[in-house]
Amino acid sequence: MVMSPTGLARGRAEGLAGVKPLPERQPAVRNGRDAQTMSAQRGCLHFLLNEVKVMSKFLIFGHRGSPRRFPENTLASFEAALREGADGFETDLRLLSDRAAVLYHDDEVGDDACETLSATAFAERGIPVEPLAVLAPFAGRTTMILEVKRGRWENILIERVGTWPGIVVASFDHSVIAELKARNVTFELGLTLSGIIVNLPSYAARLGATWVFPNLHYVDADLVQSLHAEGIRVVPWTANRRR
Repeated sequence: MVMSPTGLARGRAEGLAGVKPLPERQPAVRNGRDAQTMSAQRGCLHFLLNEVKVMSKFLIFGHRGSPRRFPENTLASFEAALREGADGFETDLRLLSDRAAVLYHDDEVGDDACETLSATAFAERGIPVEPLAVLAPFAGRTTMILEVKRGRWENILIERVGTWPGIVVASFDHSVIAELKARNVTFELGLTLSGIIVNLPSYAARLGATWVFPNLHYVDADLVQSLHAEGIRVVPWTANRRR
């Protein structure tokens, strides 16, 4: 289940009602056990309040929506993620051979590269894909992270999403991000990563990226702090488990 930090905080805050309240005054402490109980209660309350504060700093995005409940990269999946409390969602953009911009993750269909196929070819193979235009109603309603899977269609991308509020355009292909920066786009830019880049904050700033999406296995406190110091947001992928 995808849950926003505010939702998590709200749930945990409501959970405080289950903690036995401390009496305003204790007429006397009859033995050490009473003092230990009070100390434990205070410790529990302190922990829960701190956890609420920490969780309220996080944003949570549905990776391709809510794909465990609905097919990924579909309207139903995006709506489910938002209903479940996500702060937004991520989706994947491709430009097909007939210049149809669609939402699709995988690089290939069978032995064919996606970009060599048309929307009609997808349909003939029984693979439903949503057109990019279905995202328009979400613009301004939530945060959308649009991951461009292949470059060299920046003109079309700017034409179709350039005026949408609340979007972040990201890519593993950092030449796409560099090109968009050179075009002085008004939407935010992000770098998707799997691995380590030396002096990542400087690299990201040079490309105009204000978001970084690293593989969670390469994320540690020092990396997050160094990026935050440059005003760059960090969204690891894909954090599906608590550990």
